[in-house]
Amino acid sequence: MNLDNAIVPIELIDGVINNIKYNKTIIDYFYKFHLEQKKLMEDGQEFLFNPDTLINNSENISFCNKYWLLDKYEIQKVKDYKRTNLCKNKFCANCKKVKQASRMAKYIPELEQYKDNLYHLVLTLPNVPGKDLRNTINHMSKCFRSLIRIIRGERKIYGINFDSWGYEGAIRSLEVTYLLDSYHPHYHVALVLNDDFMSKKNISNTYSFNYRTSIPELTKLFNKEEILIQKIWFLLVNNQRVTKNNIDSLDIGYSCTIDKFAEGHYVELFKYLTKEVQEDGTVLDYNNFKTLYISLYRLKQIQGYGCLYQITDDGDLEGLEAEYDILIERLREKENPEEVLETPQDLSKDKNYLLISRKSYFKYLRQINNNIE
Repeated sequence: MNLDNAIVPIELIDGVINNIKYNKTIIDYFYKFHLEQKKLMEDGQEFLFNPDTLINNSENISFCNKYWLLDKYEIQKVKDYKRTNLCKNKFCANCKKVKQASRMAKYIPELEQYKDNLYHLVLTLPNVPGKDLRNTINHMSKCFRSLIRIIRGERKIYGINFDSWGYEGAIRSLEVTYLLDSYHPHYHVALVLNDDFMSKKNISNTYSFNYRTSIPELTKLFNKEEILIQKIWFLLVNNQRVTKNNIDSLDIGYSCTIDKFAEGHYVELFKYLTKEVQEDGTVLDYNNFKTLYISLYRLKQIQGYGCLYQITDDGDLEGLEAEYDILIERLREKENPEEVLETPQDLSKDKNYLLISRKSYFKYLRQINNNIE
């Protein structure tokens, strides 16, 4: 009986423990935000969020992943992970990784059927202050819908033809990085396109260079298709007419890249909305938390289009491995398990039992942890 594919590595358990420690900061932030909103409500002033909702968020995160329900096979020294209490809050360090991993488990097989025609598009725009973040994100969503209409040929640009792109579908995923009061919303996009239309990357512009050194370093070149998207995206974001004359008159658009889809791009595409740390590696402060909470409240991160329309933010966290049922049957042939509750901290110290799980997202959690920047 091969348990290798079902083993939960000790590193993942230790990661859960570290995430629980980090969540104490988020719990404190929710409680502080709760007190602010409660005071505004009691003073008869306008408030943004129900204080009870905020304190509930704080309490739910504090119980997240506190105990794991297991079936313990004493004779065979195996513990089978069944489930845990997940708060599913977008600021929870554990849940956002589980959500990312569960999306990968559910949707990568669907995307694999298009792997020969799949491209990774990154759309960026200049950083914005926190007060403008939500409006900017809403505007980006409208601009992206217009961009897709252009690429699929529904919205025509006289003198420019997108027929050769062979558009079939897309998924767009929002990510927001930040440093102090400077926020960088951007899209990671999977595009299903004709495989042979891209030209050679031989064009340089200001986005080709790394300016962090005293002498700018050339790090990337673009093809004409990328330059075209850079300029169209600029015009859309700045509410300018998308015409060939306006495109040709632009010296530079906004930084955008298109590359053939690689394995590592799945991690980017299904990444959580925002990280626990700022771009300099320091933990988000309370002002970051409030800005992100307000700006990302009830916001849809992932949207599918065309042949990928069915891919959304929704989806279960319970992916099953078919062969796992056979494995469990064989364990039960020797003994009936005892159902137990244990903390991740205790499981991390347990050297006597092999911890396994049927949850397919665990193998993607390992991949995510290996790709953390």
